[in-house]
Amino acid sequence: MSDSWHMVSLQEPAIMAGKFPEIKNEFEALYMALGAPMGAGLYCDSQMSDIPLNFYFPPACIPLFEGFLKKWGAVQSGPPKVAKSPLVGRS
Repeated sequence: MSDSWHMVSLQEPAIMAGKFPEIKNEFEALYMALGAPMGAGLYCDSQMSDIPLNFYFPPACIPLFEGFLKKWGAVQSGPPKVAKSPLVGRS
């Protein structure tokens, strides 16, 4: 298992196209379908008015959400600096 966090960064066109709720809803549906795995979550380290809008996924997400992360173009990153609890999931 990877020990790296992953990040999806939405720029203004994607934000305006409504990709934030799409990412959140898709992640939440997968999370619930997988039985709400401990340690998996979707974190946001940005204000909703920030550009880019950055979403972070802890290492526990990597094997379980691989297809989701690839679909949204997630890249390896450090953990979020500000977000302490997930928008979706359990820490």
